[in-house]
Amino acid sequence: MNQIVDAIRKSPRLQRLLWKGKFGLEIERLRVDSEGKLALTPHPPGLGNKSEHPYITTDFSESQLEMISPPLDSIDEAHGFIKTLHNVVRGELAPGELLWPQSMPPILPPDDQIPLARLDGDARGGTAYRQYLSETYGRARQTISGGHFNLSFLPEFFEVLATETDLPIEELKERVYLKIVRFCLRRKVSSISRHRSKRMSGKTRSPAGRLSKVELSAASPLPRFRFGTIRSRSLRQCGKICT
Repeated sequence: MNQIVDAIRKSPRLQRLLWKGKFGLEIERLRVDSEGKLALTPHPPGLGNKSEHPYITTDFSESQLEMISPPLDSIDEAHGFIKTLHNVVRGELAPGELLWPQSMPPILPPDDQIPLARLDGDARGGTAYRQYLSETYGRARQTISGGHFNLSFLPEFFEVLATETDLPIEELKERVYLKIVRFCLRRKVSSISRHRSKRMSGKTRSPAGRLSKVELSAASPLPRFRFGTIRSRSLRQCGKICT
């Protein structure tokens, strides 16, 4: 990795390319009613066919909206795109429905009453996959929602880097993306540890010595990241940890 870092430090062109790339965001939100309970209504018809729409679809549950930006040239553009989608979605919700802002789910019905996403056409197989997840892990767990940040460097960055280091492009991709994955994991673990330490100091506990359900539900899951193509098995495993 030192060889790659040295090459970037010595090349003004690589330094410019380092800050360019393609950026995307994916945001999941649950629909709820005015009482904070999971909405059991179908996907809003005004948002189009969720099986075919490129930007607005459902994730695991029929009640779990997913808003997706295309790959864009800057984080600001991706953020602006998601904000626009968010406004469109809010305008098409059924009367009295809202988007739940937390990662942890709202008041849920019994597990077997949480509706699976109903897909059609070429995406019909996705319903069967969701049924498999339901039977394997339970439905409530799958309603935990969050955001995905997608990042890839420009092909030119790796082409120039390959010239400067005499390393194959595919090997460079794996090294660079794995380094970023490791950095994110270290930052996440450090951040979560500090957060939990602060929450535990002065925290009251239940009689059983455990955090209460309210305290547990207030904890947010780890943020999720996706990076450019990762080829080797070990890197794919690291990618799964970050996604």
